[in-house]
Amino acid sequence: MNIRNSLLAAAALAISVPVHAADLPDSARFEEPATPAGLIFSGIVEGAVGYSWLTDDTNNEFSDTEYPFLTGGAYVNIPLGMNFSAQLDMNAEGYFSDEGQDSEAQRSIVSGGAHLNWRDPNIGLLGVFGGVGLGSLTDDDSSQAYWLGIEGQYYWNNLTLYAQAAFFNGEIPDHSSSVDFEDAYIVRGVARYFIDPDFRIEGEASYAAEGNIHGDDYDSLAWGLRADKRISNHPIYGFVAYRGALHDADNPSEGAVTVHDLMVGLKFAFGGNSLLDQDRYGVTLDQPLNGLRATNYITPLD
Repeated sequence: MNIRNSLLAAAALAISVPVHAADLPDSARFEEPATPAGLIFSGIVEGAVGYSWLTDDTNNEFSDTEYPFLTGGAYVNIPLGMNFSAQLDMNAEGYFSDEGQDSEAQRSIVSGGAHLNWRDPNIGLLGVFGGVGLGSLTDDDSSQAYWLGIEGQYYWNNLTLYAQAAFFNGEIPDHSSSVDFEDAYIVRGVARYFIDPDFRIEGEASYAAEGNIHGDDYDSLAWGLRADKRISNHPIYGFVAYRGALHDADNPSEGAVTVHDLMVGLKFAFGGNSLLDQDRYGVTLDQPLNGLRATNYITPLD
């Protein structure tokens, strides 16, 4: 009799547990984030503080070779159907030299751009992009530039490979000398690896060529590393980054400048469950800004 009662009690408990679990409020359940059904409306806003060092190999020495800077960006992805989307970008960088506006280090820029693409989140992306930018230089000079190109991404498990190629035109309208970055081109490659859906590491390299300093070629090689990780239950991420560049005039009398930038920052994302979701379904593109930065370094090498 006792054994039968015990068996009946155990059976009743086993039946009642799922019933009570079904009655739990939504906040008490754990659910895996759902994979988006298609491309998503999403965005990212980010900002960072940084410090920059210059290694000067020119006959005209820089008056300031170390200085802090601020940088930030905003990006929005807009779905245009099941496999098409547009993305809009804004970026700005402001450098702060002890020499003020008279320093060659005062190389602030602002830019905006757009992308139009086809994407399959299981395969990759193909699209076109373009942008415009302005720079603030010394001696009341300013730079302006525009670019137009093609881009593609390939997705393989946790790895994203990203390539861009663009026509670039940059100039310094008020500068009296024959220096510019007109009829140039930029190529750029990026590799991203997701250690987990909310922890990403990234490396990149780019090359901008066919600039002009008094008839001599002027080229720029850039490279960078970055790591992003979620630091909150909310979609807030911290990141650290390094960016380097070599701006080189072919004429030895004009020399070269090497730039090293270190940054630490925060970004806020909306519209995706993770960094990996953003990469495959939402914001995943950016602009190749090395050409605009390189245009700002022409005058010190002049």
